[in-house]
Amino acid sequence: MRDAALWILQSKQPTASLSQQIQELLTFVEDKSHELTKLSEDCLFDLFCGFEPSEGESMLFLEAPLLRRCQLLPIDLVVDFLGARE
Repeated sequence: MRDAALWILQSKQPTASLSQQIQELLTFVEDKSHELTKLSEDCLFDLFCGFEPSEGESMLFLEAPLLRRCQLLPIDLVVDFLGARE
């Protein structure tokens, strides 16, 4: 049995807002929520996003309906603030 595995699905809308890209990915996995729930007994899932704020931008806003959709799935949301380490 593997200790870790990686599967990547990149957004088809790379210039869309992070919120729109998360919505796209949630739409993809929501159809598989039953299988994910079964697998979550033995596996951990992350939705990993990179976010690079533009000049003068200092926050990330995710709408309540989007957060509710995230809450219904056994997937953690991880946002890496790119450039924040400088």
